[in-house]
Amino acid sequence: MHKPGFSICDFYFVEKQKQVAGVVPAIEKARLYRGKGGEIMRSAVSRFIECISSSHLLLPEKIKRSLLDTLSENLRHPNSQIQVFVL
Repeated sequence: MHKPGFSICDFYFVEKQKQVAGVVPAIEKARLYRGKGGEIMRSAVSRFIECISSSHLLLPEKIKRSLLDTLSENLRHPNSQIQVFVL
C-alpha cells in the first residue's frame, strides 16, 4: 500500500535498516563469539557497530542499547586487541 510522501526507496531504506540492525543480535544468538574465530568476530562486530554509528542509521532504542551492551562487553574482554577495536 502506498502512503503519500512514502516512496519505494523509503521502503527499501527502512527494510535495509532493519536488516542491518539484526546483524549483531544474530551473531550473538548464533554464539559466534565462542570457539575458533570468536575474537575475530568480536573485533569485526565492534567495527561494524562503528560503521553503523557513522552512517547515522535510525535504530530503535532497544537495538541501540543492545549494541552499546555489546561494546561494553567487548571493552571488558581480556584481549587488549579487542578492547582497542571498541575505542
